Amino acid sequence: NPPYIKSSDIEKLQTEVKNYDPLVSLDGGIDGCDSYRAIFKDIRELLAVDGLCLFEIGYDLLDNIKIILKEFNLNLIKVHKDFYGHSRVIEINWFFIWNILFFVYSTKIFLQMLIHFI
Repeated sequence: NPPYIKSSDIEKLQTEVKNYDPLVSLDGGIDGCDSYRAIFKDIRELLAVDGLCLFEIGYDLLDNIKIILKEFNLNLIKVHKDFYGHSRVIEINWFFIWNILFFVYSTKIFLQMLIHFI
């Protein structure tokens, strides 16, 4: 889980969090999304075309995260909610022309097999 707490919210955290957790593990920048921008910028070099990545997010960051995902041509696959109903975990992958080509090719092969057996 990347740091996702807005800089302005750090002082509002529980004492046992703000006084004992390293600031770098909490502070996500002005909008809470700095670490996501940094990770998403290079994620295609680390994630296989068919790979999937999960991230914990701040309960109020989903709209901002969606915008950032679009900036980096990443797909939001699914949003998981916590026990309070807040968006808490996202599943993403990256969109690439090969995803489309693989789908088209697979569909073509499937249809050819279907026609052969009919």
